[in-house]
Amino acid sequence: MKLIYHRTNFMAEYSPFDVELITLANQQNLCLVSPYIGLDYLKRLIQLSKSWRLITDFEEWIISHQRKEQRENIINFINENPEKIKHISDIHAKVLISEHSAFLGSANFTDKGICQRTEMSVSFSEVEKVQEIKSWFESLWQVAINFTEEQLSDFVKKNENTNHKPRIKKLKSPSKKVMKRASLVDIGTFFKADKDYQSELVKAIKKIKKDKEWLNRFFDLIKELLTDLNIGEESPKITMSVTKDLRMPISIGQRYVIRAKSQQNKVGFILPLELEEMISNNPIAKIDDNYFYDKKKNKEALWVNFDNNIVFSNDRFLFEQWKKAAKVELDRTNYSGYRRAHNPLYYKLVMDLEYRNKILDLCD
Repeated sequence: MKLIYHRTNFMAEYSPFDVELITLANQQNLCLVSPYIGLDYLKRLIQLSKSWRLITDFEEWIISHQRKEQRENIINFINENPEKIKHISDIHAKVLISEHSAFLGSANFTDKGICQRTEMSVSFSEVEKVQEIKSWFESLWQVAINFTEEQLSDFVKKNENTNHKPRIKKLKSPSKKVMKRASLVDIGTFFKADKDYQSELVKAIKKIKKDKEWLNRFFDLIKELLTDLNIGEESPKITMSVTKDLRMPISIGQRYVIRAKSQQNKVGFILPLELEEMISNNPIAKIDDNYFYDKKKNKEALWVNFDNNIVFSNDRFLFEQWKKAAKVELDRTNYSGYRRAHNPLYYKLVMDLEYRNKILDLCD
């Protein structure tokens, strides 16, 4: 299970709610539940999906929008999708269910709910729980109802002067107003909708040709790095990619920090330049002099290829130095130049053990 929320100690560029939702929605059969929905945000999710169904409260959805044009757009959308949208009075859950995962919590599926409000949600991939929430949705779908176009239009007409929230005089707070926390992800940069990222991961892991023990240790090292450096999946500073030749490098800023080379049975790490003499005397390590230089061709860090068994090493000094070198890159960059190649499910594979086990089972 993963907690999703806006961190209070820094201003994230992208909303972690949006990152999770679009990752789960991509090329999936979606089941959605929410009474409060931004039509544009709903379309954002369903354009990524293979198919979708929505259970909502028509009355709450319509009245929560103030302008006549907004209400008419909602009615038109409902009427255009009568087999995909149903009504249940007083439903208040906010849920997205994909084929293998689910998302639920307090956040409404609106730009404000996703980007501005202080919300808390969770996502999970536990098979039994996902199946349970799917069954819950299907039971609701069976009792949910539809209204005719005339009924919906009549409802809007009778409530044209009804506001969802009356204007009130707010308490004066000595604290500064909370500014917008985050923005929606640029889908074109984050990923391409027609790409099957899960299949890409499975193919790349198979090419590594290692057993589950080795793979889990490799991914645990990456998890340790991301956790210790406090790198969230919404961070634009990191790229976790699967290349055309099915390698799985991780870059921070413009530089690799770790990469497995299956054909050579090697794992590469970025390390501080001051370790050059020590590394040169290590029989299982080899420095690649093709990396890392500044514009004046001054060497700034080491790229060191180790024997694959390095992942089982208890050399904490080595791994702490690796994280130290990675942090230098993290602190000096605002955006990874390879972000367009980012595979969002790679991060999930590393951090979510339930999802990792599922993927590794597919690789057997």
